[in-house]
Formats: sequence, C-alpha cells, structure tokens
Amino acid sequence: MPEQMTIDFSAPAFTREQAALYGLIRRGRENARSVSFLAGQTGMTTVKVRQVVKELVEDHRIIIVSAVSRPPGYYFPVTAAEFRQGAAQLASRIRSLGRRLYALDKPAAEQIFGQGRML
Repeated sequence: MPEQMTIDFSAPAFTREQAALYGLIRRGRENARSVSFLAGQTGMTTVKVRQVVKELVEDHRIIIVSAVSRPPGYYFPVTAAEFRQGAAQLASRIRSLGRRLYALDKPAAEQIFGQGRML
C-alpha cells in the first residue's frame, strides 16, 4: 500500500538574519523600506542586507521587489502592477550590467548573452 503524501504547512526555516529582515519588509510599494533603514534596524551592513534579501528571494522563493524612486527600498508587491514595476526595475538593472560587462569584456558578454547585439 503506498504511503500517504504529507504537506508541510510550517513556516520556512529562516536564519536569524532572514527572519529579522522578513519581519521588517512591508506590503505595498508605498511602504518600501530602504536598505539603510533595514541595516539600521537589524545591525547588518547594507551589503549584508542585500545578500539576505537575495537569499529570501532565491532560496525561499519569497516575492520581494525593489524600487529606486521615492520611497526607495524593498517591499512585498500586493498588486500585479507593483509586481510588474519591480520586475521592470530588475530587468533594467540586468540590461545596465550587461552593457557594463560588454564595455569591459566583449567576449565574456557575448558568451553570457549570446551573439546578439547589446542595447
């Protein structure tokens, strides 16, 4: 007889730092929290804050986006428009980094992005 499937509804296993940041990030674009605010509240460096947010998104699949205009910072999107704005911000950053890589190392950029022309 096959074993019964179980579903785990418990909260993700966060590190202390991940839990601290997760608890400080707010829902909605208007409630974005700046990296410097999050660093001040947690005692982390701004570099560490960015690293931990990266872990929350990549390792735990938590949807956190960022904005550079007022108010700048990280937030949980609550509408499709907020999600699209956050995704557009990330895509813009990727394009900018691609152009920078292309300027510094054209062969490496072509290997990563294919033979297409960089915009």
